[in-house]
Amino acid sequence: MKKTIIFAGRAGQGTDRTAAIFAKMAARSGKYCFVERDYQSLIRGGHNFSTAVVSDEYVSSAEKKADVIIAFDKDSAILHGPDLKESGKIVSFAETKSGNAILIDIAGFLAENNLSKNFGNNALLGSAAAFAELSRASCKEIIKEEFPSHEKDITDIFLKGYDLINQGDGRQSDPKKIISGSEAVTAGAIDAEMKTAFYYPMTPATAVFTELIAKKGDYRVIQMEDEIAVAMAALGASYAGDAPLIGSSGGGLSLMGEAVALSGMAELPLVIYAAQRMGPSTGVPTYTEQGDLGSLLNLGSGEFPKFAISPGDAEESYYATIDAFYLARKYQLPSFIISDKHLADSVSSVSEFKVPAYAREMFIDNETKGGYERYAITDTGISPRRIPGGEEVVRATSYEHNPQGYTTEDPEVITAMNDKRIRKTESLKEECSLMNPIKTYGEGETLIIGTGSTKGAIMDYISENNGYRFLQIIHLAPFPAIQVKAEIAKAKEIIFVENNATGLLRKLTASETGFAEGKSILKYDGRPMSKEFIAAGIKK
Repeated sequence: MKKTIIFAGRAGQGTDRTAAIFAKMAARSGKYCFVERDYQSLIRGGHNFSTAVVSDEYVSSAEKKADVIIAFDKDSAILHGPDLKESGKIVSFAETKSGNAILIDIAGFLAENNLSKNFGNNALLGSAAAFAELSRASCKEIIKEEFPSHEKDITDIFLKGYDLINQGDGRQSDPKKIISGSEAVTAGAIDAEMKTAFYYPMTPATAVFTELIAKKGDYRVIQMEDEIAVAMAALGASYAGDAPLIGSSGGGLSLMGEAVALSGMAELPLVIYAAQRMGPSTGVPTYTEQGDLGSLLNLGSGEFPKFAISPGDAEESYYATIDAFYLARKYQLPSFIISDKHLADSVSSVSEFKVPAYAREMFIDNETKGGYERYAITDTGISPRRIPGGEEVVRATSYEHNPQGYTTEDPEVITAMNDKRIRKTESLKEECSLMNPIKTYGEGETLIIGTGSTKGAIMDYISENNGYRFLQIIHLAPFPAIQVKAEIAKAKEIIFVENNATGLLRKLTASETGFAEGKSILKYDGRPMSKEFIAAGIKK
């Protein structure tokens, strides 16, 4: 069983909420599910839709042709008509008067029971659940959890839509866990025992911080007046012993550049959640792209070590977040979790998370007595870090300094301190080589190379086509050049798949490995990569 269902309507009609509840019902029924959201930068009046794929087997991306369109209004039925498979169905309300749709007449029931018009959405939800063969019992459980004060009314409405399509009951198996990319980053930060998070709202990064606020854990989330204040306040918390989480998108990340450089010079741990949207500048705020890879990896003036990880799905986002905290704390540097709108907003099935043993290591040295040097020169480049307030003075400075933290312009000291910081990169490379900086899938002589959210579409493509292998580059800084070159050497043909206009991953790979050949499939219309787009690109 595999069904693709599009929930479509005007902004404010509840399409996103309905699709989210549908995903929970699918997971509770034991189905695998993937939901992709498409919404305009409008509160009301724009067109929104969510594409949900539900299956008995794991799914990792959305398909473009739908089995069912759940149309919240007549315009949506018309707009998405071309997206329907030949055997597909449209379900809508009776008042939309859509000639080719299965119509649900719910207005009378709502009026008789003095219920809001939006309650009628649950009849559409019921029809979607029936088409996907979801268990009635599981769906009722979710209704009870989501609508405790209106459980009976919502259940009655839901069953009107369900019974219209299916008079029986759907199949049920063991429940699955389902989560969005943003929720996975939130879970990772909490399990890494983050203490402070700072943010200024900017789509799509905001969801991580609103989710942190909703969880109400043993940490503080602070909204600042702008992104510069966010990053600078976070460095204050870092100096006090934390590795705080900050995050933004697009131009907000650009404003953080000076503070990122200060993190590098002062060796203050900082975790930056970078959720890419379509740019440059304001761009298309609620759509996706991988156009910031170059700017993020070079964010901040001068040369200093960074860690950057680019997870490909929600499950990887959880572990990537923990790795980012661990390495920021250990190596005292800025650590980037690189995501994008598609990955942040999409919902998918995941395994139960297991907190790694190293997740909560803080790397604070308060044991050494006497002669403390905050920037001591060491073989690894890592100097002892302390929390201020003890007998020893703990310095932090943006100016070049000597091991004690005093300003210097001495050329020999400048060289020695630069060398110390850069040595962290070599130590970091060695440790990262043991942390799955790349993954490979499939067998074949044609190697598809990608990073981040393109993973799902690539995985779906190679699962349906022989002769292809997928190299997923997860660590972007330090770049796993040795491992990538080894995989490239095995291939007869190389194809880069990216959501940007100029092949930024291909350029990065060329600069780090010297390999400048290969072809590219580039998508930069604000929409996520799809297996259909890859197929068309390969055919071309």
